[in-house]
Amino acid sequence: MKSRSLIALGATLLVSFFFILSLFNGPKSVGRDLHIFLFYAGLYLALIPPITISVALFSEERRNQTLELLYLSGISSGELFVGKLLSGILNASSDLLAICPFLTIPFLTGGVSLDLYLATLACFPTLLIFIVTAGLLASVLCTDDGSALFGAVLLVACVALAPVLPFWLGKILAGSPPFSTTWLCLSPASVPYLVATNFANATPAMFWKAAIATWGWSLLFLGLAAWLLKRNWKQELEKSGDRGWRGLWEGFVNGSASWRRELRADLMDANPFHWLAQRDRRPVMAAWGLLVGLSLIWLLGWWAWPHLWPSTMNFYLTAFVMILSVNTISVYAAARRLGNDRHDGALELLLTTPLREGQIVDGQIAAIKAQFKPVRFTTLGLCILMMIGGFLTRSWTSNAIISYLLIWGLFIAWCLHGSQRSVPTAMWIALNSGRPTFAFFRLRTNLWGWVALIVNGRSMSRAFTSLGYQFPTGSVTELVVVCFGTVIIFISIAAIQLSPSAQHEFLVREMRSIAQEPVPEPNDPRFKKWDVRQRLPPAA
Repeated sequence: MKSRSLIALGATLLVSFFFILSLFNGPKSVGRDLHIFLFYAGLYLALIPPITISVALFSEERRNQTLELLYLSGISSGELFVGKLLSGILNASSDLLAICPFLTIPFLTGGVSLDLYLATLACFPTLLIFIVTAGLLASVLCTDDGSALFGAVLLVACVALAPVLPFWLGKILAGSPPFSTTWLCLSPASVPYLVATNFANATPAMFWKAAIATWGWSLLFLGLAAWLLKRNWKQELEKSGDRGWRGLWEGFVNGSASWRRELRADLMDANPFHWLAQRDRRPVMAAWGLLVGLSLIWLLGWWAWPHLWPSTMNFYLTAFVMILSVNTISVYAAARRLGNDRHDGALELLLTTPLREGQIVDGQIAAIKAQFKPVRFTTLGLCILMMIGGFLTRSWTSNAIISYLLIWGLFIAWCLHGSQRSVPTAMWIALNSGRPTFAFFRLRTNLWGWVALIVNGRSMSRAFTSLGYQFPTGSVTELVVVCFGTVIIFISIAAIQLSPSAQHEFLVREMRSIAQEPVPEPNDPRFKKWDVRQRLPPAA
């Protein structure tokens, strides 16, 4: 209720401000600008709150193993599914409803056409239902809301970009798209894009086609989620051994029985928590899957445009995404174990055993290093292959070769040491908050890389133009800038690696006392001004 009131108040102030401007510039031009502001505000409310709400609908029940209790109480899977779905939609739409009445004002002032006004009204519920169903499907598949959030984001990104990327790359590389613009209606991203650009030289009919396709995706996700929930409804209660393809999949993801026995023999006596943390292979398997997926996408682009696809900037961009993906998952994996144990109370139980705080911290860090070492070296090997491939795409001068190798040196250093200092900090934030996903977003180290990638997406399209083949040009100015920047970055990396980690000491010293405190609520006001390098202030 409070958030809805604040949103309505903010929209009222915004409309009042534009009303004053209309006295000087005319209502039509001001109405167009007001529509843009209200649309982007509504777009945020239709995307971000729904996905954070929907990913927790079933994942929390699965992680706490309360689905079995609901089954024993007599509730059917259909009743539970419909109830969760409706509650998720109502909670996700509460803030959005506060801004919807103000969308009429730009239309009444003549700033937008009737077609654009109706498209705007249809855009928000279409996107909200699509996001809720995607989050619901991820919530049914995953056992914690952090994994469900990443899964939902990946699912939405794949569905939204699958038609757009080939179309966009075809226009840039070959000068013409590989298929008609009508196929872009299959992408849910077309719905907000057409509204934001006033149909972008298209017709309102194309928007309604895209909206219908998006509703189709929503129904598909909804059907899959309902089928999976019904299939797994009594799975945890009636486990009788994994058989068939499911047993093979469980063995592949979690490791075979022989592998787990060998791991226990190697690590249990030295550090039991190291063994416990390294048994969980789901984050590292996600990293492998993402690495394989990115490689397949790159090979698919090479197959589609064999002479236009490979370029030095393309190799740089691919390496950037690969390394950033591996670092992101490794940092989240470190926060996941400690955050979940704190949230469930398992950490407090662990500290009643002879296990010491230092063993827990060192065991988690050692497990992350051991698990992600093969992934990092595979990424390193792919970077070396791309570096060699870049030499085959063009002719070179000595200055260009030096700049080219220096930039690859930065990528290699980032690949090998990029997230080592972020791991203890992520663990520290997760220990204080009991929320692994919050720890990742509050750390922001890898988050800024993704933000830069999204914000500069249009600029990065130059990697697929003639500029992508010409860089590095080999000019003296370019060589000086690259050398200077490389030296500064390498000095910064060395200084960070050699300086002691304060978060490691804080983890060991404060873990026991933090574990004894109640887990903060997600909306705890202490999080707003919290310096994550320090301990969370005590509750008032």
